[in-house]
Amino acid sequence: MEGLQSIKKTDKKTFGYAFYATVIVLYLFFSSNSSTGHMILFALLALSSFAAMIVKYKKIIIFKTYYAYILFVIFAAVTIIIADGKARFEGIKFCLGAVVFGLMAVVCSNLEKEFFEILGKVIFVILAIFTLATVVQSFFPQIIDKICKILLSPEALAENRKFVSSGNLYSGMPGLTSQIGINAFYMALFVGFCEIKALKEKSLKNKIFYFVALFAGLFALIKTNKRGMLLFTVILFFVVLILYNKRQIKKTAFAIVLCCFVGGVVLLFTDIGAQLSEKFLEGGLSGRDKLWEAAIQDFKAHPILGIGIDSYSTKYGLDTHNIYLQVLCETGIIGFALFAVFLLRNSYMAIISCLQCNENDPLKTICFFASFIQGIFILWGFSGNTFYDQFVLCWYMMSVAAIDFVIYTRRKSYENRNIDFSKHF
Repeated sequence: MEGLQSIKKTDKKTFGYAFYATVIVLYLFFSSNSSTGHMILFALLALSSFAAMIVKYKKIIIFKTYYAYILFVIFAAVTIIIADGKARFEGIKFCLGAVVFGLMAVVCSNLEKEFFEILGKVIFVILAIFTLATVVQSFFPQIIDKICKILLSPEALAENRKFVSSGNLYSGMPGLTSQIGINAFYMALFVGFCEIKALKEKSLKNKIFYFVALFAGLFALIKTNKRGMLLFTVILFFVVLILYNKRQIKKTAFAIVLCCFVGGVVLLFTDIGAQLSEKFLEGGLSGRDKLWEAAIQDFKAHPILGIGIDSYSTKYGLDTHNIYLQVLCETGIIGFALFAVFLLRNSYMAIISCLQCNENDPLKTICFFASFIQGIFILWGFSGNTFYDQFVLCWYMMSVAAIDFVIYTRRKSYENRNIDFSKHF
């Protein structure tokens, strides 16, 4: 009888994990398709996270990772007071999103490995679908257009078609999304996931599968025509390669040289390489330098408190395409300091977690993929709006939760070995 009750309890827990993971994945991938869809998925994520917090409140641990984040959100909320008109409403929306994503991260960091395994499997499948759609769109755009008619709102569909058919410097393959930048982000994550799995697999058959998938993802990423995301992905590709094989320096060095050689051949002797070279050389900063200059001037005028969180886009009609300058001008030096502490601490914890992985570590994939997501968020932040695009911030907070889970799980496994991990929390 007790065994039967235990099975039922396990089944309920697995169902709960699967449901919560599904809600998170729906928001991560489909919240940007329409404003109505975003509101529905955001409300579902908020309610699910709040319910999970209530269920587990006695066992919830709020790690030190979130202290700077909590202080930043509180300070950002204070800056809403000094914002003007519509900017206050945008600031309230930003803070509400930040609270929900923070709540989600706290809950997820206290869950079990089973949850992250379910989440990882679902994420991989959907990333693979998005990648396949982008590859197909490159050759048969009319097929993907029919699918997009079902998935996207009329406005998002129009954006999708514009990028596919424009044929200029800013054209590219948006796949099943409305923006090539969003799609490039997904392709980058797919490349990173496939690299990590290919490095981990022992079976030659599985290695070949993930390497083929990796090259498909790289091809899809190139077809989005987003040079910045391609550059960030290449950088992180080599970082992962070095950290993953830190004890096999010769093999790692050979792999890096081989990748550089193949990349050089592609750039010099293929049509794709010629297109990439043209994109990198002709695009310039795409007007971002003017946006950055405006942010710097606003910071100089309001160095302590800034102009109010999420006020820049209201004032100029666009975000800065540099989250560091935007946070600086909107929250001043105080808010920026809190934001920097949060990012730097998370980066440090991610690197430490990767370095602590051994060859057969069961948490290695979770650790490295979460770190890859953080790397994309930080690098993309220099030319994109990662902190202000809510679905991207949700990805980042999920990766923070995953790293906290990894460290806490290791801490529990070492608590009888006289090793002190408390300084990490």
